[in-house]
Amino acid sequence: MLSDPDTVRAADEIHRRLHTLGIRDLHIQAAMADLPLEDTAAARVLGRHLTRTGTSTLTVNVGIALLARLGEPEVVPYLKVLGLLRVLARPVVGALTALGCSTAALVWLANHAESRALRHLFDVIAARDDHEARTWLINAPLDSGAVGPSTCR
Repeated sequence: MLSDPDTVRAADEIHRRLHTLGIRDLHIQAAMADLPLEDTAAARVLGRHLTRTGTSTLTVNVGIALLARLGEPEVVPYLKVLGLLRVLARPVVGALTALGCSTAALVWLANHAESRALRHLFDVIAARDDHEARTWLINAPLDSGAVGPSTCR
């Protein structure tokens, strides 16, 4: 199904099966991480299709998981915008990190994301060792609880 060359048919089948099985968003990333992919090119196209046209967070999450494994730099702008949705923020940050995106992409998301989505993003930016990350960390106006205790230490 993930390697079906007919992207629309594959997307429809994924949508139908996920809803039939009652799978929740938080399970998608882990389930997709080590899933064998027969045709990575077809899976990449499917990932792009699902992130752009998915009609539920479940199907969009499948697309994000595929792009985390197979994506290329041109998908970063799409992922950043999806990261603005609180329910997708964590998987998007994981995908951006897996793709080795620039600190600028993470900082953009941090500057535009809802404050409740910042905690995980803050940890990812804090783990980077570059001027842009340090500058943002010093100047970021953060609400109480936006940073976890271990990150503060």
